[in-house]
Amino acid sequence: MNTFVVFIGFKGGLDMLSFFPTPYPDELFYSVVARYHYWSRNKSLFQTNEDLYDFRTIVPQAAFPTGLGILKSKISQNQSFELDSLIYKHSFFPLIELFINNGKSDMILDVMKGDDPKKSVEVQLGICRFQLINRHIMYCPICYADDVHRYGEGYLHRIHQLNGIKVCPIHEHALISSGFDYSYGKKKYAVFDVGSIKIPQTIRPVPISKWDLQISKMTAALFSRRWHIRLEDLKKFYIRKIEAMSLFNSGFVRRKKFNEQFIDFFGQEYLSTITSELGINFIADLEKLINDSTTKIPNVHPILHVLIMIFLEVDLKYLEQKVVLSDQEYELFIT
Repeated sequence: MNTFVVFIGFKGGLDMLSFFPTPYPDELFYSVVARYHYWSRNKSLFQTNEDLYDFRTIVPQAAFPTGLGILKSKISQNQSFELDSLIYKHSFFPLIELFINNGKSDMILDVMKGDDPKKSVEVQLGICRFQLINRHIMYCPICYADDVHRYGEGYLHRIHQLNGIKVCPIHEHALISSGFDYSYGKKKYAVFDVGSIKIPQTIRPVPISKWDLQISKMTAALFSRRWHIRLEDLKKFYIRKIEAMSLFNSGFVRRKKFNEQFIDFFGQEYLSTITSELGINFIADLEKLINDSTTKIPNVHPILHVLIMIFLEVDLKYLEQKVVLSDQEYELFIT
């Protein structure tokens, strides 16, 4: 077990933790809490919540953990525990940050770093209408086997838990459902036993969709960067790319033509399947996103942005290189 050890003691009236697991690469913070629950030998999640947050009746937030300020205060200052690193490397925040306004980004960071683990980032963002986290905990059998071999235990990868991701971007293997339902965990105050995953003796390749693979790889690339692009500039980038495809006329997006080409590109059957799983109104959200306004930009599922980027053949390295800092404002230059 990879942990950093902290002496038991008291700090400002708070019980200090005796240990807390060090997060592994791309480990979802929910998984870190699950490993703490297992190694602490607590009999219930109530006790684990008491240890970490001084609250008994909460459920660990999978996508956007909140109340991290309390947890940090319970860990020795001699140990490395940086909230920014935890948020950017072990939550969904770096993915969603690119697709929301800067003011909301700061608000979300304040909530996550704050002292109230009961607050919901989804409520703050107004994105409760679609499902960000997979219904069931998912895993790649090759990743899990490699992690057990390397670290002595397996864990949940962040990228695998995003709703809409069906393929491991590293091993290009179809993800497997653990059968554990996140909503069940919330209702029953239960946390998943990460060690309960069984490694199959033989891992056979499973047919995968080329779109699922592309979505997975682009999403992984988006997760891996700390973007400094304003949402308005990203929208302008979309519009310029749409214009280059002759889908722009007299200053307006030719929406009907755009929708037709978009559907023809991915296929009606594939889009119907994935948008049903995401819980979104595909046509309505797509039209809102590609409308002509660069100031009124709706919150949509990040996978819809990924689909648009694939359709518009967006090169993320090119996009990143075209953003420069000028007079403390980010400007996007399109050639």
